[in-house]
Amino acid sequence: MNAGRVKIYEASPEVLKLLSGTRLRVSIIVTNDLIYGIATNQTIADQCIRDNVLTYYPNTKIRSILVGNEVLSYDNQKMWADLVPAMQKIKKSLVSHNIHNIKVGTPLAIDVVESIFPPSSGKFKDEISDKNSGPGTKRHWGMLNPNGTPIYELDLTGVRPGSDYPQTTFAGAIE
Repeated sequence: MNAGRVKIYEASPEVLKLLSGTRLRVSIIVTNDLIYGIATNQTIADQCIRDNVLTYYPNTKIRSILVGNEVLSYDNQKMWADLVPAMQKIKKSLVSHNIHNIKVGTPLAIDVVESIFPPSSGKFKDEISDKNSGPGTKRHWGMLNPNGTPIYELDLTGVRPGSDYPQTTFAGAIE
């Protein structure tokens, strides 16, 4: 097998332990049902990091914590509004443990993007970017990165123009 990365949709102690000592870079998804609790309670975010990161890191090469799965594809304004605060609390927990090289992001499905080609002109659909409470708004961008650095890294590797099935998802990240 020639895999270099693996995405775990539900953090499993057995799987994280098995990945220890391998060269695989791991992304762990925090499930959608946990977003509200994490967004409203730092203790829940801290527990999530204790259970799913501190126990295994750095022997397991965790490269990112992905909060939610394709949240913006659901018409759930509450979950949209809770996404950024949940991401911030996860990042705060990592930083409190002096972990700075694990990115925090959220996987986005291709259906939230209006255009992807050329990559330099990629943009969210109007119904995503125009929502006042959605993480794609300028208000949230400024809140996440007051120094003006980009919030969303759109990873377009493997996206083929004209393909209905891109080889990757888009991810919004908090640096």
